[in-house]
Amino acid sequence: MRSEKEIMNLIIEKAKQDDRILAAYMKGSRTNPKVPKDIYRDFDIMYVVKETESFMLDTSWIDFFGKVVLKQEQDDDYGYGERFGIRSNYSESYSWLLLFSDGNRIDVGIETVNALEKGKNRNKLYLPLIDKIGCLPELPPPTDEGFSVSTGKLNKYFKKYLPETIYQRYLKTYTDGEYDHFWCEIRAAVELFHDIGVWVGEKIKAPYPYADEEAAYDYMKHIRDDLLGS
Repeated sequence: MRSEKEIMNLIIEKAKQDDRILAAYMKGSRTNPKVPKDIYRDFDIMYVVKETESFMLDTSWIDFFGKVVLKQEQDDDYGYGERFGIRSNYSESYSWLLLFSDGNRIDVGIETVNALEKGKNRNKLYLPLIDKIGCLPELPPPTDEGFSVSTGKLNKYFKKYLPETIYQRYLKTYTDGEYDHFWCEIRAAVELFHDIGVWVGEKIKAPYPYADEEAAYDYMKHIRDDLLGS
């Protein structure tokens, strides 16, 4: 897997080389000094651009970051754009969720200066990377304030903050807290989804996304091997 420094260098270099890009900033957990470093963190990047159309019509610019094995984008049917009600205003902003062959993930968005000024794509976890025209706002340092302690996305820091007895009770709200059992259950879920998906695809004469499935499963195996040290 490429290092954080290598990926950040690519992100900034792309902004420097592409005349359509006016500025770039990062959002999310990588801007928060309180968040422990782990392999789950993606790079949440926003490019401020002159226009969005050329980026959407020809997405080969994404190849600059590496080999993409799995991609979701804002306009995908039943994708995150539809879930969050943002399948519109593409002339102002658009985004892609990218998984690369080495296991790195980049969520990259583009927005015009007008969209930047509205601030809808920005939050308090905001870190300027490059600004060619002086358009990025000056904001306080990144923060996850609101409470004195953050339990993280999906309460991933419960183990850090909860008393052991309470944490063990919390674990019992799930099927199991053992990693070996957890991965067995994931494998069973993947295999079930595969069998049913292939069967449904045959019935409705729709192709099954084997390549996407393989890429996603390889990524899960990469995570498992890293966590279990195998």
